[in-house]
Amino acid sequence: MPSNTVSEKNIDTLDFSIPKSLIKKLENGEVVLAKEIVYKYPIAYNYCLDHYSRDLKEVKSIIWECSDENYKRAFFEIMFRRNTLSPCNMFIMSWANFDKFCRWVFDVLGKLEQRIDISYYNDYQKRIYGFLSERLLNVFVCAENLKVNQYPLLFFGDDNTEKISSLKYKLRVMERKFCMNLLKEKYSRMDAVFKNI
Repeated sequence: MPSNTVSEKNIDTLDFSIPKSLIKKLENGEVVLAKEIVYKYPIAYNYCLDHYSRDLKEVKSIIWECSDENYKRAFFEIMFRRNTLSPCNMFIMSWANFDKFCRWVFDVLGKLEQRIDISYYNDYQKRIYGFLSERLLNVFVCAENLKVNQYPLLFFGDDNTEKISSLKYKLRVMERKFCMNLLKEKYSRMDAVFKNI
């Protein structure tokens, strides 16, 4: 929920410099990620409720084919054991970590692009590579055992942005709760599906 909204008239009062203490941490291999979102269910379940589960299954297959054991363990840990996620593909890290992440994630997503057909996806679902890379960033950080510094996201807008965003957020939460209640029966059957992933 965007509780950290800054209006245009207050933007000049903010200091956007990176503290020297944080730069030192980055030089030592630590990373900065957006503050985690806590979901009701594990990340894989959450993904499958909002997106196409076969895409996640295909990503898992690619990781099993092309990545080492650390990444396989991290994928399982992030997707099936955790219910927290650093969202929005936002991070600060050293160039070495950034380069390593990009090589790995674009290799996985490039192979995925060759295996799936998104031509029939709606505009929202066509953002598949962004949705998956959010999860894969968390997998990478876990696989590389990187120390994480979490910071809340900062949103920019006019004075009404937070009120509108808050209402939209509350409506979206209500919609999801309604959908979750409809899916509860199906949800218990998902466990059987995930045993095959």
